[in-house]
Amino acid sequence: RAWGWSLVILAFCFVSFGFAGPNLPGVFQHFGMDLSNFMQIAWYSFDGVFGRVTGLVFNTVLVFLILGAMMSQTGAGDSLIKISTVLTARIRGGAAHAAIVASALFGMMSGSVAANIAGTGVFTIPMIKKQGYSNNFAAAVEASASSGGQLTPPIMAAAVFVMADLLGKPYLLLIAAAALPALFKYISLFAQVYGEALRMGHEPVSSDKITSLSRRDWVNALLFVLPLSTLMTAFLLGYSPSMAGFFGLVTALAMGLVLSPDFRRQPIKIVKAFSLGGVSAANIMIAVAIIGIVLGVVNETGIAIRFAIAISAFGETHLIIALILAMFGALILGMGLPTLPAYLIIAIMIAPAIIKAGVDPIAAHMFVLYYAVYSSIVPPIAYGCYVAAPIAGGNPLATSLIALRLSVIGLLVPYVFVYSPSLLLIVDGFAWSELAGTVIRLLAAIWMFAACFTGVDPVTGHLSIFQRFIRFIL
Repeated sequence: RAWGWSLVILAFCFVSFGFAGPNLPGVFQHFGMDLSNFMQIAWYSFDGVFGRVTGLVFNTVLVFLILGAMMSQTGAGDSLIKISTVLTARIRGGAAHAAIVASALFGMMSGSVAANIAGTGVFTIPMIKKQGYSNNFAAAVEASASSGGQLTPPIMAAAVFVMADLLGKPYLLLIAAAALPALFKYISLFAQVYGEALRMGHEPVSSDKITSLSRRDWVNALLFVLPLSTLMTAFLLGYSPSMAGFFGLVTALAMGLVLSPDFRRQPIKIVKAFSLGGVSAANIMIAVAIIGIVLGVVNETGIAIRFAIAISAFGETHLIIALILAMFGALILGMGLPTLPAYLIIAIMIAPAIIKAGVDPIAAHMFVLYYAVYSSIVPPIAYGCYVAAPIAGGNPLATSLIALRLSVIGLLVPYVFVYSPSLLLIVDGFAWSELAGTVIRLLAAIWMFAACFTGVDPVTGHLSIFQRFIRFIL
């Protein structure tokens, strides 16, 4: 009931694989499990239902889910949407740009793309449609921006904390690595929306039509900024993720009581914040517990090692083939799952394979996290688009195809940081010259793709089919 049939089918397939081992052909054959062995793995092992990952969700992720719910209840969100609208009004396609900013900010606090779309889409999608964009385009912008929010530091849908645990790396190191790839994802999205606005002949909003921001709007913005500032300060001072999250939560609660009259007059909102955080955590715990069973079966049968050997065999001679196989595997395994469970199952099955192929461990885990998130907008499942399309009155499949086009640079960025690890800033062998070259090439690619897909170049104007083809090739 919480996540549909995808997790149930996934668990059933892996459990069946565990029991059927001796009867399977070729590379899939293994010694198998009996019922006693399976129960031991599922309930008493370090990998099972009550294993390390479930403990990590309870000890670390829970507090961040409550923090996100608390910030939402204090009223920070409404003002952020208004501020985003005002700040982007002077840019062509301002409402769509505002939706991108707002969805990015909310997305990094929510635990799934669908939850973020449901929370912000009811405000942002009508804003985009009012500027004349099609229903499908409005829904696609929201879906693409919300997916990017899951990859945006500092919270990254809590997947970054699990990544830190799996890699044994400091949290601050990982959010530094995630910063530039996320930035280029949004630059690309802004560029395509701007190109679409040019194609449709939209003009920037005149100054006299821009709504002015009130003192209350700026005060409410502090309800978002101060908890995140406290969170980052705690990390810089060396506190653990759970303790830093606790400080952020206390700050959000205290600032809500001090700065928000509505929050102060309605103490039930405090209860609601804890309730919403608890419900979100419970839903994620269900998914993580099932993945614990999958992890137990994977480790017991050794299938992950065989998969890693198979992919690394390609990687020894053709790394690009190994990466493409890993990408499709990640997109398939992540379909229908929220960000954290999707990342977990893909990190278990696929990350070791591309590490064995010679990819830096941080780059490998970032690679699979990206496609775990993008599985929410990639057809045919594209569950994020199935949430956004009804809000806009659009078609889910058409929405997912447009979202795929809007996210094309985001889909290519993982390949870029695998081949040019300096984009992650913190890997061994970092070189400023390599970073500068990578940044220039990415910016050029963003320009060319935006012009190709929208049919308008900001410098030369409308493009012919041939000119668009040339830009695609370049």
